[in-house]
Amino acid sequence: MDCKLLARKICILTLIKFILVMSLAQPLYAAVAVKMISGQAVLTEGVEKARKESISDALSEALNDYIYKDMAVNHKFEPQIDEIIFKNRNLYIKNFEIQSERTLGELYQIELKVELNSELIASNLKKIEHTKRLQVKVLELVVLSPEPAGSADGLGSGSHSGELSTPVLEPTVLEIGLQQGLEIYGFELTRVAGFSPELKSMFIKLMNSDHAGVVREFKASWFKGLMNGDLVVVVRPSEVREEQVASLRKSFWHSMAKIAFIDMKNSTITRLPTVSSKVISSDYVVGMERLTNDLNLKIRKSVVDRLLRDYIVPGGSEKRIVLKCTGFRQTADFITFKQRFKSLQTVKRVELKELSRGSLTLEITSLTSVELLLKWLENSAAKDLPFRLSVTPLPVVVGVPERNPETVSAIVTPLSYLVQVIYGAPDDI
Repeated sequence: MDCKLLARKICILTLIKFILVMSLAQPLYAAVAVKMISGQAVLTEGVEKARKESISDALSEALNDYIYKDMAVNHKFEPQIDEIIFKNRNLYIKNFEIQSERTLGELYQIELKVELNSELIASNLKKIEHTKRLQVKVLELVVLSPEPAGSADGLGSGSHSGELSTPVLEPTVLEIGLQQGLEIYGFELTRVAGFSPELKSMFIKLMNSDHAGVVREFKASWFKGLMNGDLVVVVRPSEVREEQVASLRKSFWHSMAKIAFIDMKNSTITRLPTVSSKVISSDYVVGMERLTNDLNLKIRKSVVDRLLRDYIVPGGSEKRIVLKCTGFRQTADFITFKQRFKSLQTVKRVELKELSRGSLTLEITSLTSVELLLKWLENSAAKDLPFRLSVTPLPVVVGVPERNPETVSAIVTPLSYLVQVIYGAPDDI
């Protein structure tokens, strides 16, 4: 009997010891996140430099992928994450191993197995706090002259025979694109074309500074009285740089753009992550066109995303409306119409409730006001399409109480809207 009791105690003690060992080992295992990630660079200045640049590219991408995809961290914390984590990248990378590397013509590609200090990342993310910002409405766009390609971050230094003097950004095109993209969200945008040499010098110093300490020296209050907007969006592209890839008989063109927000209402200056575009092509005209379009779209997306994260979406509330659309002549037209709704970044959901010949019913879940959505419907939703839209509120009758139907009238709430699709130019109708 004593032997059985002793054996049982030994079993229990062994089990407890095993549980303790596993519980202690678990945090050690969970403290490391492993990412398989790739990076690339151009072999312009030799294999060793390209190898270092591709490793650096892969390590940054590993952190970015883990934080924003694996951990699904909201991008509204980007400024703090850039300052605390990305600028001290080596603290969060425990180890990395090269899995493969190769050259493709004059492109160098590498794949890494990266071990991230997930425990430290998680700990610091908890410390990052986001303060709700005051709403801004009136924006001013400042586009500075291009920065010489040789001095742009990440494009190397010194002179290169392939450098071009052609800027890849057209300010008027960017302004129009941003105006169209921001209208639905309630922002008003104008471009400032002329300002004093002193103000231009301040903008350039702000954009060219590579150190956070220097950026902190600038204060939004310095720009008050000199600029009229609630928030100034400053963009400075780099000039296009060309590197010939002789083995492929093609050229590798790339350019970058730096973006900063000077927020007068909240007295803050924020620099956004640098936007970069790269194109490989054998045709100069086609390559430049693709590069220009790509950089323009990336700048627009970066600006709109940051405005929404900081000033609209965090404080927004969901609103639902029903659109009864009639008059479509072709299936392709209402598919395009529906897709345009999905492209709006403050539209959370687009559900097709009913579809019949020439008409459909959509339920839209929006993070912004219904008025802005309706304004976009009438002014921009059918842009470049062979029809225009007319929007009319439809009354929705809420049930009448049975107790006293004589004194209580039906309550009418315009939650549904009739959207008439009208083909042809206004003069033809």
